[in-house]
Amino acid sequence: IAIWGAHMQAIIGVFVAINLILGIPVKIAILYTLIEAFAYSFLENKSLDLLEKILSLLIGMLVCCFMFNVFMTPINFQEVASSIIYPRIPKGKLLDTMGLLGSVISAHIFYLHSNLTSKKKSIIYNDRMVKRYNKLGAIESGGSLLVSCITNCIIVLTFAEVNISGDDIKTDYNLFNAYDVMKKYFG
Repeated sequence: IAIWGAHMQAIIGVFVAINLILGIPVKIAILYTLIEAFAYSFLENKSLDLLEKILSLLIGMLVCCFMFNVFMTPINFQEVASSIIYPRIPKGKLLDTMGLLGSVISAHIFYLHSNLTSKKKSIIYNDRMVKRYNKLGAIESGGSLLVSCITNCIIVLTFAEVNISGDDIKTDYNLFNAYDVMKKYFG
């Protein structure tokens, strides 16, 4: 069930992102996402290395885009640093804050990473190679978690500006006008 939940989260996230970034209607974005999911399934069975390179490229593009948004958004980094030490939630923003933190996707990224690396085949001849393989696997997993953590922090910082700061009423925000909302805040 958890694996299906992670895949559904990814599929929904992709078509929402396509709608937000390009302004493409949701139905067309869903169709594109389904085609993309089948393409990834095909690649997983044919060439795992190619699939891993494509996914790494896409995750790298995601990080770059969100880093760009972080520097374009007027974030008080001193307030962010003090909030790490003494966390506080603005009055009346508890539900928005919980929803924002619930959108963090590190579990899915880690699952995807561990799923890809577990399928790699290796030939181990002796104990020295086992130790080396385990050390490299730990470094790779640690790097994956670090990139995932940084990406999620950037996502939370970017969208906290839209969802938590400001006094405008956000009850009218939904998937169908999300592109306009993002354009309003991020240009």
